[in-house]
Amino acid sequence: MVDQEITNSIRYEKVINRLRRKMRRYVDTGPTPGAAISVVTSKGSVWSEGFGYRDLAGPGEVDTQTIFQIGSTTKLFTGLAFMLAVQDGLVTLDDRLIDHWPEFRIRSRHGEKECEKMTFRHLLSHRAGLPREPRIGGNFGNDALYTFEEMVESLRDCWMVAPVNDRYYYSNVGFDTVAYALQRITGQDYPSWVKIKLAKPLSMETLRYGSFEALKEANVAVGTESGFHNCEFTASVDYGCGDVWIGNSDLAKVLVLLLNEGAYEGKEVLKKQLFHEMIKPHFTEDDGFNYGLGVDIYGGFTPRIFGHGGGSLGYASTFYWIPEYDFGVSVQTNMESYGSEKRNPHVLGRDAREALLQANGVTLRRPQPERFLQEKIHTPIVGDLSRLAGFYAGLWNSRVFIRYREGKLYWDVGPETEMTPKGTGFLLKSGNAVRFNFKSKKSRHPLSLTYVNPKWPAAKLNLFRVQPVEADPEARPIRPDLAERMTGIYKATYYGIEVTFNLAKVKNGQLYVHTLYGMTPAHALRPIDDVFFTPKGETVTFEDDELWVENCRGVKWKNPIAELRMLMEKNPKHRLLNKWPLDQIAAHLNELGRKQEAKEVRAIKRTLHSERK
Repeated sequence: MVDQEITNSIRYEKVINRLRRKMRRYVDTGPTPGAAISVVTSKGSVWSEGFGYRDLAGPGEVDTQTIFQIGSTTKLFTGLAFMLAVQDGLVTLDDRLIDHWPEFRIRSRHGEKECEKMTFRHLLSHRAGLPREPRIGGNFGNDALYTFEEMVESLRDCWMVAPVNDRYYYSNVGFDTVAYALQRITGQDYPSWVKIKLAKPLSMETLRYGSFEALKEANVAVGTESGFHNCEFTASVDYGCGDVWIGNSDLAKVLVLLLNEGAYEGKEVLKKQLFHEMIKPHFTEDDGFNYGLGVDIYGGFTPRIFGHGGGSLGYASTFYWIPEYDFGVSVQTNMESYGSEKRNPHVLGRDAREALLQANGVTLRRPQPERFLQEKIHTPIVGDLSRLAGFYAGLWNSRVFIRYREGKLYWDVGPETEMTPKGTGFLLKSGNAVRFNFKSKKSRHPLSLTYVNPKWPAAKLNLFRVQPVEADPEARPIRPDLAERMTGIYKATYYGIEVTFNLAKVKNGQLYVHTLYGMTPAHALRPIDDVFFTPKGETVTFEDDELWVENCRGVKWKNPIAELRMLMEKNPKHRLLNKWPLDQIAAHLNELGRKQEAKEVRAIKRTLHSERK
């Protein structure tokens, strides 16, 4: 085994040296304070190293045992923990949730009994119809402290997004629910169960659950917001979906376990058959990105890649393994990145993955839009393009309306884009491709569509045709006095910090809200009072000066300009004064017709960020 490790080190020596220089340059030039990386094969660790500092204050340096929060990479741990309980004969994938939690209830537009259909197979595949977050806690944070149990049990005040197994809908609280159920099934608190059944066999020393336990450690990385300031923690107990804290050297051991199909150092930890249940789709296998049981399956690439990324309050995690070439890579940083950030820390893991493939003489092949549309497929001849129109939803909670007008199709995600016929599908203005998939040659309407964007981490994404929530013809238009009270910008608390804003406005008696996925209508449905539903099925409610969208609480922001100017004077590095929040605030003010205020926000951005340069 030692000889094999030496051979692997020699094989990867050049690429490791390049990656070492890249990692060092990345943290030295900022804004990410620290990072850690591990490269492994099935025989063990090839390289593990830390770079930079644990927090902005310094001088503590990151090493391979520095503890990072790994966000949604946690879901892979939850999948392993559940399958270990299956291995012990305590539960099965097809047990219903209510078999082990009889008191479980959640509101549903589809009948009171709908929640009784949920199995653990549904929950671990994001197909249970649960919302992304609960009412208390979760990634959207909370002002007050709360327990893990209070967080999960707050589902009783939430609404299902869709019927069970209707579609894929990414749900953090679904994985927390699995962890909560395991407490009942095993008779132990969930963190203790994982440490006994997984950490102990792998001799893991750094595994911690929740911020309370992790932040007591001396060798812990403190998350940062865009590298400007340390994040502020109140409560963080999302044990099932995002709250594993762990050192990179121990993550390397998990990668070795996965490359050995459930074995570690020659000993079986998880039966191979149960391991393979984790890395396959359980409901539908698409030609593209799929999801197993807590595992991302990157089927749009050649070779096939497995893993699970994670992003949370001030942290980023990338975690991949490629069995065909017997290696895995894990990268953690103490800065999360957002769409407008150029130095996205997740790119470190993706670049390392592709460099290691090149060391094996392989170039990762990504699907190309035009070539994809030239592939020969057997589909019905569609003369009437209107049959392709509809609402499509799928992985990562993506959604799109395909609109039909005057003989043409339009891709509607924000601004509409005309879809140009090409080969077996359509090209978008962006150069990306869309192809519709049918169950059989006799099908009148498509089952799904495949979207190809070679720049995306997933490359190929399948969205299924589903029934959206539509306006109730009997619902009355919103009264002008209510419309005035509802309209505004609401300061929200994603990940426990004010990093985003929800918006509400009423046009012609119809409510519209701006969420993570853009502007969307929200419909009132009789006889349900005081609750609105987006086309995807997420809830929107108003409580005094609060707007709740998808269980994310926002408080009405009555005078944003005054607050921003006060922060410029007293705390110019405040998170609200970063580029992307200022861009979002200006866009929202424009949407509300408050153009002069939007102009002032853009002026604040120019002043601050020209000075920072």
